[in-house]
Amino acid sequence: MIVPAYNRARLTLRAIRSALDQTYADLEVIVVDDGSTDGTREAVAGVGDERVRYVWQENSGLPAARNRGMAEARGEFFAFLDSDDAWLPAKIEAQLSALLAFPGSGMVWTDFSTVDDAGNLLDERHLTTMYTAYVYVDRERDFAEKRLLGRIWPGCPAHLAEASCYAGDMYAGMFMGNLAHDSTVLITRERQQAIGEFDVAFDPGYEFFLRACGRGDVVFVDAPLALYRMGADDQMSAPGRLAPSARASLAAVHKALAGDDAAGLIPKRMVRERLAVNYGWLGREEFFEDRRAARRHLWVAAFASGPLIDRSAQAHACVLWILSFFPSGALRGVRRARRWLDAAARLAARRGTGAPAGDKS
Repeated sequence: MIVPAYNRARLTLRAIRSALDQTYADLEVIVVDDGSTDGTREAVAGVGDERVRYVWQENSGLPAARNRGMAEARGEFFAFLDSDDAWLPAKIEAQLSALLAFPGSGMVWTDFSTVDDAGNLLDERHLTTMYTAYVYVDRERDFAEKRLLGRIWPGCPAHLAEASCYAGDMYAGMFMGNLAHDSTVLITRERQQAIGEFDVAFDPGYEFFLRACGRGDVVFVDAPLALYRMGADDQMSAPGRLAPSARASLAAVHKALAGDDAAGLIPKRMVRERLAVNYGWLGREEFFEDRRAARRHLWVAAFASGPLIDRSAQAHACVLWILSFFPSGALRGVRRARRWLDAAARLAARRGTGAPAGDKS
């Protein structure tokens, strides 16, 4: 189990303990300290469990830290746990049971819940909310097999017995966008060796997961078995920090299209939709920082053609493309309106799920 850490000593300890508290106890936890200066080394040393190994390296970024962890690991499986996330106790045993039930599958992921900094539950099932590529995936249609977790895991807790486990070839689905949250993924050493390491040019893990799907069947356990800390300023998904993720996602798509895995596997209509969505996302994220770049990317999204193209998203891209020609002063009102609309949307979503209006998302 690989835990990259960078100046999050308190949160890293929570992540480590959640790994050590797994019902599957035969594991090692490799903490890769990516150049922390906040006492992470001392905090990890205080855990006092021989299953925990600490590795220090110069600050090199998340993909490099995960690669270092895989190089240090001795087991037949790799599971990734970000330092500000946590696992629920049954996660690893459920995933290993699923891989055993579907021989030949090389990677498995799960749903997850979101919590705030205080640990309060925000959303019990957040996978399909965070990863919008699920609009292209029908689990009953796109996975080849389905079994209940209680039927494949003799020791399955009662509250997880009815959880569905889906297995099959999901390369096309993953091509349309990320389907797996990093801290829920477990991959076999065999599959990892077939695809290589994380590409350090991509952050965080989508490009790696796409390659993993291109080499054989994968499994999805439809149960929330991890906790994702949401709403913190130090996260890559914090407001204003998504442009690098959009660029990395687009680069991963172009890399896949240039390689052998995608050849003949992805229909052209899906490729057009994927590129339109990604260019639109990147254009939106760049709009207030680099309007010239945003204009180029929004043009691609606004004028793409194909049967799968989302016309409402295309109209939005077209409006933003037009607005990109406006003077900066005129756009200040647009920025304020965007913030107000985003806040209103979050409030409406919380009311729709019964969450208190004062909660932070």
